[in-house]
Amino acid sequence: MLTVPYGDRDAMVNAIIGAIKQGGLFAVDVDMVPPKIGQACHVWLPVATAGEANLTSMNGERRMSPYPFIQMNPQDMADIKVKAGDLVEVYNDNGSTQAMVYPTTTARRKETFMQFASPNGVQGNVVSPGVNELVIPNYKQTWAAIRKLSDAPEGARQLSFKSLEYSVG
Repeated sequence: MLTVPYGDRDAMVNAIIGAIKQGGLFAVDVDMVPPKIGQACHVWLPVATAGEANLTSMNGERRMSPYPFIQMNPQDMADIKVKAGDLVEVYNDNGSTQAMVYPTTTARRKETFMQFASPNGVQGNVVSPGVNELVIPNYKQTWAAIRKLSDAPEGARQLSFKSLEYSVG
């Protein structure tokens, strides 16, 4: 898309169709903070919803205040001496990101979960450059270390950290 003249709709459509014909995938990234995945996308759009286009910077500041979270087994949390709401860094040789710890009793030991498309997270920064046959990054099997950055910030101390899973009965 970078080779297409700005505003040339026909050229843009042809570039999109060309990308699909070459690899079967046309990628668009909508982000506030630039993740690594955005560098591989054909189009990068600012974070804004309908009616917020003229307030993108204000909208971005509002969206940056909640923390992305990482779900962890409570025993793993105890191993690295973190509590619900504490801020941690998730890092590996590919990069790093930050998250708020969310206890999840059903999480397997030594396995964590971060939501891929969270509007507040940049977990793509720790994903390896490896891809599958459809050129989709290998999100599901990313290895990383976790270390505590700080105790829970004031904004997280009032959260309930109740289970995110629906239970019947």
